[in-house]
Amino acid sequence: MKYINDTIVASASALVNQSISIIRISGSDTYSLVDKVFSKDIKQQKGYTLINGYIHDGKGNKIDEVVLACYKAPKSFTGEDSIEINCHGGILVTQKIIKLLLNLGMRMAERGEFSKRAYLNNKINLVQAEAINDLIFAENDATLKTAINSLGSFTTNLINNLSDDLLALIAQVNVNIDYPEYNDIEAVTDESMTTAVDQFLTKIKTIKEHSEITQIIKNGVETAIIGKPNVGKSSLLNALLKEDKAIVSEIQGTTRDLVEGKINLGDFSLNLIDTAGIRETEDQIEKIGIAKSKAIIAKAQLIILVVDGSKELTKEDYDLLKLIADKNYIIAVNKTDLGLKLQMEGTIKISALKQDINNLIQAIKNKVVTTKIDFNNELLLTNTRQLAYLDEIESNISQASEELKNGVSVDLVVVYLQKAWNLLLSIQGKDNQINLIDEIFKRFCLGK
Repeated sequence: MKYINDTIVASASALVNQSISIIRISGSDTYSLVDKVFSKDIKQQKGYTLINGYIHDGKGNKIDEVVLACYKAPKSFTGEDSIEINCHGGILVTQKIIKLLLNLGMRMAERGEFSKRAYLNNKINLVQAEAINDLIFAENDATLKTAINSLGSFTTNLINNLSDDLLALIAQVNVNIDYPEYNDIEAVTDESMTTAVDQFLTKIKTIKEHSEITQIIKNGVETAIIGKPNVGKSSLLNALLKEDKAIVSEIQGTTRDLVEGKINLGDFSLNLIDTAGIRETEDQIEKIGIAKSKAIIAKAQLIILVVDGSKELTKEDYDLLKLIADKNYIIAVNKTDLGLKLQMEGTIKISALKQDINNLIQAIKNKVVTTKIDFNNELLLTNTRQLAYLDEIESNISQASEELKNGVSVDLVVVYLQKAWNLLLSIQGKDNQINLIDEIFKRFCLGK
């Protein structure tokens, strides 16, 4: 906030050798400063225009031929005067232009500062600002879809619809109590309010459930590959990742530490961890690896237990089945290429060595996505801040429902609805001190 009036500059593209680099500038002095080092007069340049010319060092020496994309406040991403310099993508060229602009009095932008200015200038709300980061770092289709929805107006409109529904309930109560002579709003009864609050609570619970699932999908499902030594865990990890990430050997205890990787399975990602084989051992280093494996099992959201299908189950296999009995797991019967001796219901047969794992991938998809979610059309809030507000909203609406059913007066219960309404505003970063009475009376007829 201290430097919000500065004119800022930063590379908007990666600082690597490439065909084109983009240097972004924003602030009130954008045009006057760039004009000093550009070959054409741009002080009166109109917004939403492109202009070709040269950047020079102020002494007549050309640095690069560039194209300026010009934007005028408030019709820019940040809401300020803004220019994007499209220059040739050499690291040296990009650095020289940025250094030149800094010497003119611009300041290097902080991380996220362009988006921060867009938020402070009411060009985007907090949900949209957070969606920018989600879009950049999206690793699966579901995250991409929800980020696109949040970046545009879709998610904001759905939140506003929720807010409007809640405000309608609050308005009914307040007008009935404070303005009984106004007959354009339906009278509130305990029964009608209880029904309306419960319907709203059902909406919030569904949004929260689907949002929590989507957050797991966004971050990647923590998946542990476990089994006794030499059943093919590392071969399975390599097959899933399609690379030789883990060392494969017939020697038991080869994997002594955790080996990790990440794969994209369309709508979701897996954070894979190949664990050390779990068995009784006197080897102190192997014991450490086994302890780590058990800790990973405790935290995993999905477990793939690998067993050797060319042999019968052993005590070690049965011990592992007991260990994961209350977890979300899949049993993969491996080494089918050696001949199948193990007959066990509810398992997935694979050959990791032969890369025959398609049926396992389908089983993982079925196991992870157990709830049907429409990523294109649902309200999904997927970061910790947003979900924390959803928790509080659910808590307040639940409290209102409970007290209504216990016979508490509607005019006392409405305070919980007002808290939930303020929390919906906070999700978007709106001022929760918006005058509630003003919002209520906006809904009255003209002339009332």
